[in-house]
Amino acid sequence: MTGDLKIVWRGMDPSEALSERIRHHVDGLEAQGSCRVTVGLPHRRHRKGSHYEVKIELDQPGRVFAITRDEGTVAEDAYAAVNAAFEKLRRRLDTSGQRRRAVLRRARREA
Repeated sequence: MTGDLKIVWRGMDPSEALSERIRHHVDGLEAQGSCRVTVGLPHRRHRKGSHYEVKIELDQPGRVFAITRDEGTVAEDAYAAVNAAFEKLRRRLDTSGQRRRAVLRRARREA
């Protein structure tokens, strides 16, 4: 990916290993623009353990993609939460690309 990457840590100390994993995922995206990844530990006192939350905002020219906690990017393991969030982002980017290509095909047929 070309552009800026910003990693925000909420309720936890920054982790170099987790930052490297996030950079690896971001480098694998074929996107341009800026990316903001928020990794947090919102509630520390759960009966069933802490749950990590990952949010991703990807700004591309003309579009903004956002993956939030409402989409199931919460997990007991920080790495699993990061992997799930980026998998959802990849699926959303693929779907967006397919829709854009379908619109272009329709426009060509009508022309």
